[in-house]
Amino acid sequence: MGVSACFCNVSADVHSERHCVIVIELSHPHTGDCLADAIEKCLKDWGISKEKVIMIISDNGSNMIKAIRLMSERAERATFVVSGNLPRQPVMLKLIKTCRQV
Repeated sequence: MGVSACFCNVSADVHSERHCVIVIELSHPHTGDCLADAIEKCLKDWGISKEKVIMIISDNGSNMIKAIRLMSERAERATFVVSGNLPRQPVMLKLIKTCRQV
């Protein structure tokens, strides 16, 4: 499983960045529970709180949909979305466009 991050760098010049965070081998079966646990461990290892995650883009496999739902249920305040429902601000539109190109 590969996890990458796209984010808005708000340094002197606001721009979007994308980085590969980790690529890990998962043993079978690749259930929603297994995937949610692996993603949450990755976030924890990198010091990324769930509240900072605003979108997870996946292949829409039933196991990924379940993983995202489980993560959303486990989070105290975070709500993960697969698409839409984001503010239509220019910075967010640019970030979404960059994510789609990955």
